[in-house]
Amino acid sequence: MRIAAVPLTVLLATAALGQEAAPPVPEAPKKFAVVDFPFDGGGALAATWEKMPYDDRVSYVILSAPAKEGPWTACLTVKGTEGWKSEAGLPPGGWGGEKDVHYAKITKLADAGMAPVVEDGRETWFRIRATLDDKVLESEPVAATSSKNPPLAAVAEVKFEDFTSDNGSAVAATWRAGPDDEKTTYYVLVAASENGPWAVAESTPGGENFMPDAGLPFWLWGRDKDVHFLKITKSPLGPLQPNEDPATHTRAPTPDWWFRLVAESGGSRWESAPVKLRPEWNVFDWAKLNKFFYMIGFAAVCLVVIRIARGRHLFIRRIPGLDAVDEAVGRATEMGKPIYYLTGRNSMTDVSTVAATLILGEIAKKVATYDTQIKVPHTDAIVMAVCQEITREAYITAGRPDAFREDSNFFVTDDQFGYTAAVDGMMVREKPAACFYMGYYYAEALLLAETGASTGAIQVAGTDADHQLPFFVTACDYTLIGEELYAAGAYLSREPVLVGTLRAQDVGKAVILAGLLILTVVATIAQWVSASETDPKKAWSWQEVWIFDLVRGN
Repeated sequence: MRIAAVPLTVLLATAALGQEAAPPVPEAPKKFAVVDFPFDGGGALAATWEKMPYDDRVSYVILSAPAKEGPWTACLTVKGTEGWKSEAGLPPGGWGGEKDVHYAKITKLADAGMAPVVEDGRETWFRIRATLDDKVLESEPVAATSSKNPPLAAVAEVKFEDFTSDNGSAVAATWRAGPDDEKTTYYVLVAASENGPWAVAESTPGGENFMPDAGLPFWLWGRDKDVHFLKITKSPLGPLQPNEDPATHTRAPTPDWWFRLVAESGGSRWESAPVKLRPEWNVFDWAKLNKFFYMIGFAAVCLVVIRIARGRHLFIRRIPGLDAVDEAVGRATEMGKPIYYLTGRNSMTDVSTVAATLILGEIAKKVATYDTQIKVPHTDAIVMAVCQEITREAYITAGRPDAFREDSNFFVTDDQFGYTAAVDGMMVREKPAACFYMGYYYAEALLLAETGASTGAIQVAGTDADHQLPFFVTACDYTLIGEELYAAGAYLSREPVLVGTLRAQDVGKAVILAGLLILTVVATIAQWVSASETDPKKAWSWQEVWIFDLVRGN
């Protein structure tokens, strides 16, 4: 008997392992809740509950009763694989989209016969029964009442318009705030056709995003604080304007889009009629109209001052570093040593490089007059070609075309520290009498200036690279700081066009400084007035003063 008991035990254990045990169900469905179904005319409730383990094998039955004690009647049956919250089909903001929470819409209190519908205003009790194999568990009863959601007042002045002053990629939505605006949420829906499907493009709470927040100047947009504003640039369906094809650099034609506004508040919902609209390209950006007037005004000032400069001498503030040019050239002539002139690391597209080439032209005229040697090592081939022509023109202007040497401008390398090491080596070997560093510099600034200082040369630097100015100020005899570099060409040449432009810039700066002073006073007064208002919607803010629009534009 003992020998036979062993195989029998093994067989029983094997059978037990082969048979799938029923999964344990520790408790009834969690978070069972029944609430009024939103955005309807009454007569419906919404039930939600969390999924259970082995949910695909569970069958749910929702029971209803007129009182907590019963009697209970089955009103709805839901399979464990059906009825998810994400499938509720409710509008945006009306319901969550959880994929692991069950959802059921209850409209009848019994699922058979002539069962009464859910009546508005009558309290009804509900519970849910879950059946898994032979186990049945029920939740605690909960009470719910259906009610007719009052219709939401229609939103006034709903408009969808092409957003002005853009490249055809945006639409502007505006509407007037309602009486219960603080409790309302607005959604702008977009679709590719009138019949949908509709998707949420933008949304806003009722107390935000008004016209003054649009960021557009007063001549392009209103200041109405009771009108909402939203800028629509994209949607879940894709950008309003097709993206550019990188291969052909073209865009497909912009399609028609349909827009509508949805307002939701306290379970009520209102929808506007759909509007068809196609964003269009705008030739002129009207938001920058003030900049156009600035340009015309500054050009007029430049022309007037240039005309004045042609007739008489205009004062330019003395720049000590440029006064030392004659001294540097004269010293190089007496010592018979060359002058080194560097134009920086950037290309001809940089403003500081352009200024450096203008200064080179004026220094080259003095070099040609005194028959001194000048060397201009370059790190950019285009800059080298430009400087060669500028130097040639300077020698011709000085009446010494025969003294011009093509190799005075030469290319070294475009490698930053390779160029620096090569120029430093030339300085150490030739011991120049003067070194000029004009243009934009990076980490090589101190390496060049220190080497030049060690040779005993007179050094003049000029740059708008503020992070390199401390090194030039320390290692050089004279330093042109910031805009002094741009003014150097006019200072040395006294050319009427350059002098007139320089003086016109000074006039522009004076106007801006005066404007800042006036606007500071206006902003201060506006803040005082705004602080005295009790209603924030009516408070006056300095951002709304029209003169600020003239300054900042868009």
